[in-house]
Amino acid sequence: MIAMSHHVRESEKQAFSYMDGVSVKIAENFKPPRKIALSVGFQHRFPVESGAEEYDFKLEHSVLSKMGEWRKLRQAEVAARKERIKAQDAAWEERFSKQLQNFALGPSSTEAASTVGSSSKTYSSPTDQDVPSRSLSRSVPDIVEELEKELTEKKIADTNAVAARASHTPPPRPNSFGSTGLENWKPWPDLDSPEQSQSKGKKSPVKKLPVSSLPNPFHKLSPEGQQLTRHISEMGFALPRVARACVALHEDGKKVVEFLLQVQSLEETWPGDQAENALLLNECDYPRAVKYLEALTQLLDLGFPEDKVSQALVMFNNDRDKALDHIIS
Repeated sequence: MIAMSHHVRESEKQAFSYMDGVSVKIAENFKPPRKIALSVGFQHRFPVESGAEEYDFKLEHSVLSKMGEWRKLRQAEVAARKERIKAQDAAWEERFSKQLQNFALGPSSTEAASTVGSSSKTYSSPTDQDVPSRSLSRSVPDIVEELEKELTEKKIADTNAVAARASHTPPPRPNSFGSTGLENWKPWPDLDSPEQSQSKGKKSPVKKLPVSSLPNPFHKLSPEGQQLTRHISEMGFALPRVARACVALHEDGKKVVEFLLQVQSLEETWPGDQAENALLLNECDYPRAVKYLEALTQLLDLGFPEDKVSQALVMFNNDRDKALDHIIS
């Protein structure tokens, strides 16, 4: 039995297979991983004793101690400043109360004090003769009311004085002597307010008009074109711009005026030369010119030269993306 089992094992080892002698290539995914090799620096490590040193954190502890000292000093300064402010406030309150008492009592404070002393000894019923003596000592509300009256009267007087200065009417004619009353009358001068005098003293900044880099073809125009250019420039447009518009639009006055108005509208957002070129390149079509200027501004911000950007936009009908591809290529 044992011999048969041994024979079966030997036959299994010598079993026939169709893959015998066939070369097989193993894919990368099924190959065993590469061996991990440590770096040379890790293999040649420093001795263990050098890594056993401990850090004492002296610098950190010194910084924390200094911060604590500075914090205490700052708190002490804040407390001292608060105490100083409190002492100043107390001194001001005491001084103000003394001034208020002196102002309420007035110059007759000594007389009132003597009157109070005498009245403590002998009491007498109030009579009509005592009324003036009571007015010597005034209360704070009476003083405030009196000051308000004086302030109101002063405001009314100032208002009347200003109204009298502002009016240029002559004095009324006297009833007697048959004179007109205008012999010695002189009108009041116009007095400027402080704001007006300050505004006159400051010179208003002079606005510098933008200088155009485009040529001026005025002298190349015909006499009729020059006359038309002068006539339109009198409306407030720049003479060189009017001359360029006359050349581009063949001296058509109506089209020239419309063109200048469109340039003036675009000039509120973009430079005048760019607005003028945009209208000329887009056949005076305002929406197309706006689209052209928006794309031009975006491409110029990227750092491309203006002439190349303008040529690309005209070539691709103001398509920004196509123009950008053309410039880059």
